[in-house]
Amino acid sequence: MIKHLKINYQIKAQEVKLINEEGEFKGIHPIQQALNMAMASGLDLVEVSPGTCKILDYGKFIYEQKKKQTKQKLQDTLEIRLSPNINNHDVEYKIKHAKRILSRGDKIKLIIVFKGRQMQHTDLGIGLLKTVTERLIDTAILADNPKLEGKYLSVTVAPKK
Repeated sequence: MIKHLKINYQIKAQEVKLINEEGEFKGIHPIQQALNMAMASGLDLVEVSPGTCKILDYGKFIYEQKKKQTKQKLQDTLEIRLSPNINNHDVEYKIKHAKRILSRGDKIKLIIVFKGRQMQHTDLGIGLLKTVTERLIDTAILADNPKLEGKYLSVTVAPKK
């Protein structure tokens, strides 16, 4: 979130601690003198904290803040749940959905849920997980090995760079 700062004549303080464009502390100056120094260098006087001002190009500063904010977008891990006795058409649909998610750049956690006596046939789930990951291998890589945690068998798949 970009914080809107007071610039130039919006600053109401009588005296400010002044920092120049190189980041050097220039002392405490009256607001009018600080504004004159900023205008002389062709830059803006920006209040970075109450009583502290910095001489900088405000437009460039906002642009860089927005650029940093877009780079900080977190990569999501989405879950796709399957059961060991899923129909082939449903598997195809889930694979198509997974490819769409991977094309956006998000990770996927494929989860196979075993219910009741299905826990005795985890080999069916492992086989299903293997076929799904083989079908996704052209657009993704395995981020970790399959894990059996209680009644869940899961693997994380990440998009290829």
